[in-house]
Amino acid sequence: RFTPLADERQIKLVLDLPPVALARADRDRVSQILANYVSNAIRYAPGGSSVSMSARVHGAKVLATVADEGAGLALDQLEMVFERFYRVDPSRTRALGGSGIGLAIVRALADAMDGRTWAESDGPGRGSRFLLDLPAA
Repeated sequence: RFTPLADERQIKLVLDLPPVALARADRDRVSQILANYVSNAIRYAPGGSSVSMSARVHGAKVLATVADEGAGLALDQLEMVFERFYRVDPSRTRALGGSGIGLAIVRALADAMDGRTWAESDGPGRGSRFLLDLPAA
């Protein structure tokens, strides 16, 4: 699904998925969350870099992570990116950067499935990781 956009930007997609990682969740909503994460990662990653997706069973949880090598986030932006209409780069237009509600929807979907979603980054210029934690089945 994302290969054409990634190829256009010369971004390598890397998957590290276990053979079985079942979560107690709505498959379509999980797909929607991960699609938002991956499309954002491809949009904000520099050409020639990589975007990776991994999943792990961790105790009673399944943790999915999408990581990019993009601009990264400052500490104060890690929660703000999940607020409606927030944009890390306010100079981006809707045509280039989306509507600013995707991650707010992601958070609401995760909450509705008794999950949790958050962002991590080692700081500006050091990429970002977007995570989804759901109850294991």
